[in-house]
Amino acid sequence: MKFVMIRAEGLKTQFVTENYKDFVLKECSKRGSKVHEIEVCDHPIGIDLPGMISANRTFQSFSVDGAEMKLPTTEVEHFYLQLKTDPHTRNIKTKHFSKMYGWLGVIVLEEEQRDRLLIDMEVLLPKIKDQAKAERDRFLGAIKQLKDDGYLADPPGANNKPTGPLN
Repeated sequence: MKFVMIRAEGLKTQFVTENYKDFVLKECSKRGSKVHEIEVCDHPIGIDLPGMISANRTFQSFSVDGAEMKLPTTEVEHFYLQLKTDPHTRNIKTKHFSKMYGWLGVIVLEEEQRDRLLIDMEVLLPKIKDQAKAERDRFLGAIKQLKDDGYLADPPGANNKPTGPLN
């Protein structure tokens, strides 16, 4: 199984497994979103959150029906919580699906895919949280060093306290 990338007018890039492609294309059509591009991905897909990133950040791989998905280590917990609380579950004519919303893309998961992914994430989450904290500490240390060396300055009124699920 592979992921398919669908780009349509007015929508974030949608990543779906091949067996769900036709369903998503019909939904795009119903919304009046003209599809610009459909590509079968021969490579891992992934989404991330907006914000400053480290060039050497690490990723965690997950399998969705044999298709590989990679998520930034520091954001796995966010996506896990997003799926766990599942505010994006849809039910259209007996089709149940969830969406993982990233900054520029969305991963569409069938109900069974979502459930299996949550189990896989849950098993690895303690280790991933430790890795994410270490990575975040290295990143914040590098930012501090740049500030200490005079290469970075805080904007006036900046809070500069780390935010997110790791704090």
